[in-house]
Amino acid sequence: MPHNAIIARLQRSTMPGCGRHAGLRRAGALPVLLLVAALAPVQAQEVSVRNGHIGWVPGRLPNRAYFEVVNGTRKPVTLVGARSPHFARIEFKAAPDNDLFILEPLDMPQVIRPDETLAFRPGGPYLLLLVQSDWMEPGRTATITLLFSDHAPVHAELPIRK
Repeated sequence: MPHNAIIARLQRSTMPGCGRHAGLRRAGALPVLLLVAALAPVQAQEVSVRNGHIGWVPGRLPNRAYFEVVNGTRKPVTLVGARSPHFARIEFKAAPDNDLFILEPLDMPQVIRPDETLAFRPGGPYLLLLVQSDWMEPGRTATITLLFSDHAPVHAELPIRK
């Protein structure tokens, strides 16, 4: 039964003059209302992806994905991988620490503490997207699914930008 219907029923049963047990119903209504409020769905805090995009490179060269992973839960979550129907392989890369184009792997897994954000950004860590399954171009989107050892997968639709 929807919460509104339960509350309406309780209000009707606690109205003055509702029979010989009206006083008892009125006295018992507050605990029941508190129970209904406690059982009401609370907007769950989740792990989410925001401010994301894929940096477009012409042809079928590797692309890079940039985004923020926000841990809105009350416990740490452990990022262990990623997959996509659009790319055959995804690698987590660290930011180069020199001017050479050396693709250093990012130490995995990555633990994201409660209320923290892990940013994959230009000049920082990023996802290297290899072997496109279809033609990628600016204006389209691609799905990336982040995998966690202790949380459900998180799906993100990332726009492709120049």
